[in-house]
Formats: sequence, C-alpha cells, structure tokens
Amino acid sequence: KLANLVICPSVACFEYLRSLGFTNVVCVPWDCGQPLHTKPPGRSLDSPKLLLPFWDGNANRSELTAITLLELLLVKHPRLCVTLACSSSTVSRVATRRLDRLAVPMRERLRVVRGVPPSQRFQLFQQHDLTFYPSHYESTGLTVLQSLEMSTPVAAFNFRPLTEILAPHNSVAVNCTEECNTLGMPRAIPDYEAIETELSGLLTNLPHLHDLQNTTLTGIAHRRAAFTSSLQCLLR
Repeated sequence: KLANLVICPSVACFEYLRSLGFTNVVCVPWDCGQPLHTKPPGRSLDSPKLLLPFWDGNANRSELTAITLLELLLVKHPRLCVTLACSSSTVSRVATRRLDRLAVPMRERLRVVRGVPPSQRFQLFQQHDLTFYPSHYESTGLTVLQSLEMSTPVAAFNFRPLTEILAPHNSVAVNCTEECNTLGMPRAIPDYEAIETELSGLLTNLPHLHDLQNTTLTGIAHRRAAFTSSLQCLLR
C-alpha cells in the first residue's frame, strides 16, 4: 500500500492484487529483458532432439512415469534422440537404473547430463528441437519461458500459471484436471497417455515441429512488446 507502483510477474498475481482492491499494479513478465535466440541455420529435423529437464524444484515430479514415457518414445521413434538434463543428483537412483536397463540401440540415442548450472541451461534448450516438461506444479513457469526464448517449443500439461504462457503457436499443451493444495497453489493431475499421444503425433509431423519453432519466437517477441509498451505508457 505504501508503494507507488507494484509490478507483477504474472497475470495471476496481477488479478489477485486487483481483487484485493489495489489499483497501483501493472503486469510485466520477468523475462521481458531476456535475449531471444533462433535455431542455428541449416539445422535438420531428420533426427529430432528432445530435452527432458529435471533440475532444482522441477525434480519433484513423477520421475519414473516420465522415464517410462521416454522409453516408449525411443521405441516408437527410432530416429529420436533424447537428453535427460539435471542439476546435482536430482535424478533418483531408481530412475538411473531404469535408464541403464535400456537396450543398447536405445541407450545410444539417450544422453544423461548431470550437474547443469543455470548459466548453461539456455544453451541446452537451443540445442534441442522440443522440450518435454511434464511438470505437476509451477510458480512462474521459468523453465518453460527459458525454452521458448531459445525458440524451442514445449510439450507440457496446461494448468496455471502455464496457461498464461502456453499457446497453439508455441507448444503442445495437454489439458488436465487441476487441484489446489492447502495454500491455494494449483497442481496438475497429469494425463500421461494424452501427452504421449500428442508427442508422438508431433514427432511424426516434423514440418509442423519446424513451424512451431518459428512461431514460438515470434509469439514471445510479440508478448514482450505488448507488455513493455504497456509499462512505458504507465511510467510516462
């Protein structure tokens, strides 16, 4: 109440403060000042590269279910290459043993990268064609935004706050049932069968995946321009 201006990093935060009667609020996503990157020229999608990021708080997901999905995708798509990225030891020993039991041809198309510092994560996103992010709960959607900034579309469950970020031009978003914990924080009830169907459909339609990469960058640039323009008008 003592501030002249409150900047909210998400629409949900903005609407919450407005519902409490605050009028000195404006919504500007945290990522407005981050650089945008295109894919390297001449990149081929003949062997699509899929990234599954497990780091920091994101490791509190259904790891084994996601690993099972990776196994299924590797079997169904013999040209698919997958990177499982994590920071420190966030991939459980059980999940690691599951990966070690994969058949040799599949293990050759699966790379596990451990100890990924935040400074190298943008580069990882840029090196891949699609990010598979089966998150159950989010605060700001940081990982999704980082992927989009590298023009890498996202396959994820569509629940708050990701509903503010995911759209047909930048993602394969699977609608799911949503529940809230005692603090009112939304949590997705995941439908892994649905997201596997969507992923398989996209991996068999590589021209559409290429189009998504192009429209992803355009969409986030327009989003930033709109919010930045609104902020500049307000500050004037």
